[in-house]
Order: sequence, then C-alpha cells, then structure tokens
Amino acid sequence: MLCITLCSCHHQPKPFWKSYNHFKGDTSLIQPKEYADYLKTKFHGQLDSVPMLAIIFYDRNIPEYLDSLGYKPADIKVVAIGETDPEVLYIVKPVGRHIPTFTITGGMPGAGGVCTQAAELGALGATAIIHIGTCGFLDTTIKADEVVLSKGSYNDGAAALLANVNHSAKATALSYPDSVFTSQILSKLTQRHLAVKQLYGVTLPIFYYQPSGLINKILQDDSPTKPSYIEMEGAPFFQTARLGKFRSASIVMGTDYYYLHGQTVKHYFVDFNSKKLKLQVLRALLL
Repeated sequence: MLCITLCSCHHQPKPFWKSYNHFKGDTSLIQPKEYADYLKTKFHGQLDSVPMLAIIFYDRNIPEYLDSLGYKPADIKVVAIGETDPEVLYIVKPVGRHIPTFTITGGMPGAGGVCTQAAELGALGATAIIHIGTCGFLDTTIKADEVVLSKGSYNDGAAALLANVNHSAKATALSYPDSVFTSQILSKLTQRHLAVKQLYGVTLPIFYYQPSGLINKILQDDSPTKPSYIEMEGAPFFQTARLGKFRSASIVMGTDYYYLHGQTVKHYFVDFNSKKLKLQVLRALLL
C-alpha cells in the first residue's frame, strides 16, 4: 500500500495575483510568433497568407452564418489548428468578388481563450481583430436588440497582468480598443441602420457564481465612466492587441440583465433573436 503523508507547514501560501502590479516593464516570456511559425510548417502553406482582418465570433454555427451571407464552399478554407486550444479557422477568400477577405473563428470564453486566440491570429498575420460576443447589461434601459460597441473595459486580473508587460507607465483601471478602428466599425454599423451604443464594460472572468456583493458595487457606480455591461474577454483582449501590435474592437449583444431591487441584486435572461442581430452585424462589417 502506498501511503502519502501530508506535511503541515507553518507558513501560508502567498496569492500570486497580489503581485501582478509588482512586475512593471517585464518583457514578454512566450512569443506567439514561435507557435505561428510552427503552425505554418505543420499545415504546409495553408496559413502562409492569412487575411489581415480576423473575427473572434461567439457562436458555434459559423458555417451557417457564412452560408446565410452568401459565401460558397469554394470561398472558404477550413483549418483546424487546435493544439493549444480547440480552434477551427474559417479563412474566407471570395472567388471572383471584390469583397473583403477575412478569417473567422469561434470564440472561447474568458481571458485564457481570447488572449490565446488573438495572439495566434496576430502572429499568423491578422492586423485587425474584431471580438463579437455577448454580455449582461447593467442598465435596463438598454434594449436587447441594441448593439454595443466598446469604448473600453475595466480590467480583470489577466488584463492587469498583461498591462505591465513591456510597459513601464502606470497601469490604468481600464483597457481600450483601437479608437480609429472602432470609429470605422461604428460607421459601418450605422450605415446599415443598426441601433448602436458606445459604452464602457467591466470584464469579469467568470459567469456562474459571480459574487453578488461585487455586482452590487458595480451597479452603484455613478462615475462618468461607469460600466454599462459585464463581459468576460474585453480588457485582456485589448491588452493582447497592444502587445501583439494589431488593432482591436469589441462588439457585444446582451443576453441578460442585472439590476438592483432595493439593495438586492436581481438577474434575468432575455429571449430574443440573437442570431438575426449577429447576422446583421456580420453583414454590415463584411458586405
């Protein structure tokens, strides 16, 4: 019989996350280009000319969306690169049509997913990446069929950690998308008569079991830059874009609402045609 004895030690383990802000200006340790170069070799040229535009899209039915937008099988190359992550790239290069080429891939929730995906897409050649996801609204006056274009997101721990890499300036509370790229996207969305709001969000890396006290505090924020929605990827995605030197923008659509009833946090889901709205957003961006 194998016996394992647990040693009772006198010292308490230290939480590493409390040291995130102690390493200002540290250099990046693992570079995505190394992995991207390996992928290009492994897939024998299929990834040598990845389009400059990429979309991280939070929906499992990407082929269905592409079909609805009029893309044909001949327009699409499917490359399953998922070794560090279960990722499938749809590289879209329309045959005989003068419309944008792009890569679209299904999004994985949270900092670990989006940071890995975005860094690899940037290293493969994407110079601009759009995050299209979902959120929970912190303002019940925002309509479920309104599109939110991020002005910035309050940092989670991952964004705070990334903010200090290769960067000696004082870290701020928020991370930001590329302002010019975001303005270009706003123009495309409004030209298609979509209802768009530009708002600040707050990135929380968890969805289930969120602490009610934290949500209560966020809901009571009355600052000019108060967050109007909660999502899981925005801030670390923006910081990854800074490090990867590609442009970033984030679009989210609401699936649920938070509000205060007295001092108690309440939450409910909404039922609306999110697929229709996502399709409208893709059409505005790509066609």
